[in-house]
Amino acid sequence: MHLTAHSGSSGTRMNSKEYLEKALYEPVDFIEIDVRKNHDGALILSHNPDGDGVPVVSLKDAFCILHHSVKNINCDCKQYQLGPEILYMAEKADIESERIFFSGSMKPDFSEEEAITFDVSAKQIFINAEELLPDFYSMTDPNRFERLAALFLQTECRALNIDYQALMEADALDTMIHASIPLSFWTIDDPVIADHFKKAIPEYLLENITTRYPERMQFLFPHS
Repeated sequence: MHLTAHSGSSGTRMNSKEYLEKALYEPVDFIEIDVRKNHDGALILSHNPDGDGVPVVSLKDAFCILHHSVKNINCDCKQYQLGPEILYMAEKADIESERIFFSGSMKPDFSEEEAITFDVSAKQIFINAEELLPDFYSMTDPNRFERLAALFLQTECRALNIDYQALMEADALDTMIHASIPLSFWTIDDPVIADHFKKAIPEYLLENITTRYPERMQFLFPHS
């Protein structure tokens, strides 16, 4: 089980230098950054197309801050096909590729008959539910969790990245556990809810919780 610091955690500004420097000392295993290209094609940290209201940090500068840390980096991509370039920049910053992970806009390739593939190693991806089943969060199909689980099992992704509220629905969590789907939750800020999932899910399937308040979760996951 891992903890991820949500971008802008612990009262810092989202995707800011302040956030990165503070996250280095948070009790987490992963540091999340939102990555997109600006109008000039350079990779920057930003959740929104027009910026996050803070001085823009380039991915190059972010990697310079993070490269001495042993923490993993979750690049939450806000556009498709950024993965190979992110990995190239990590290599130039002397960050091991094994420390780089992805979530967000990771476009699945459904062309293979037996597997769903991506432009980076699936083992580095926390695949968002809506990337596998685009209308997942608005669907009324009573079998949507079974469909989502079946699609996930066609990948080799590290975990299914899902809004925790979706798995508060009746039988939803049981469906995922029965299918042995490793789960990554966003964004849990309440330790009571985190404890609920910790008790309900086998340890080998509870892969990650992303939170804005890592210190609140520390007593639940003291190994982090």
